[in-house]
Amino acid sequence: MCFRTCGFDTLRSSEFRRTVESRAARKAAALGLDNILAPQPTYYINRLQSAGKDEPAGPGNGRETLETVYNYDPASNVPVEDLSFYKGIQACMWTEYISKPEHLEYMAFPRLIAVAEAAWSPSEKKNFPDFLERIKKDTVLFDYNHYTYGRHYLNLK
Repeated sequence: MCFRTCGFDTLRSSEFRRTVESRAARKAAALGLDNILAPQPTYYINRLQSAGKDEPAGPGNGRETLETVYNYDPASNVPVEDLSFYKGIQACMWTEYISKPEHLEYMAFPRLIAVAEAAWSPSEKKNFPDFLERIKKDTVLFDYNHYTYGRHYLNLK
């Protein structure tokens, strides 16, 4: 079995952190180390999904809607010369505000599907209205498995 070192480039909103972490990622790339993008806050899907009054507890004051998560380009802050060292993306789910499985499902779905599509789709091929139509079909699977999920997208046009 062979293991390779891989760094995580967690982009943060603070300019200081972004600068320090970008330097670390560039240094890792200069050393030939692969990186995984875990952009914050957009791919921190433990944050609120909407501004609705019935939204369950989550960290911070912001929210990451399905559209925001889908349209985000995780490599937008990566220098072109380093792109080959970025091997994937990661969604993060911190559970300090999550007390039961239904809450975890709600925070993850359907945004986790948006993250997965972003990982595999070139930016120029992404189309949120088309994604909305396709993901509405997944409602059958969510309901069949009795998942608790964010239903905000069902009313989007």
